[in-house]
Amino acid sequence: MVKVELRKFNIVDYFRFLLLTLNKDYSRELDNTFFGYIFKGIKSLFLKKKYYKFAILVDDKFAGSIALYYNKDTNYELGFIVLRKYRNKGIATEASKKILDFGFNKLKLKKIIAITDISNKTSQRVLRKLGFKIIKENKKEKEFIWEKRK
Repeated sequence: MVKVELRKFNIVDYFRFLLLTLNKDYSRELDNTFFGYIFKGIKSLFLKKKYYKFAILVDDKFAGSIALYYNKDTNYELGFIVLRKYRNKGIATEASKKILDFGFNKLKLKKIIAITDISNKTSQRVLRKLGFKIIKENKKEKEFIWEKRK
């Protein structure tokens, strides 16, 4: 297994990530809610909102991003994306374990939610490995809402 590390997102990471969203191969995977997630991250970088975003590093190279962000309706929400060349290597699972530990033990959260498209089987597999359970199916938005409690 590869060694996965998290580093607080910096301004260079935001630009890297924004370039990623312009790449047609990745932009198809990112929906409007994810673009909103990016802009929330940039705004919070300067406004110090309740938002914790990290770069996922593999061998000191940017491999993706992961975040916990406050969603007034659902408390804190987990979101992640891993670059294609790093997928199917357990990186999303390892990075998620680290950020869940941060959320439950440092932030003292009692629950964390996640949202996946109904068709996103890969992210669903990661969430199941981490002990998340589906708590709601939103048929209108074609998504599952997941929850993990401490």
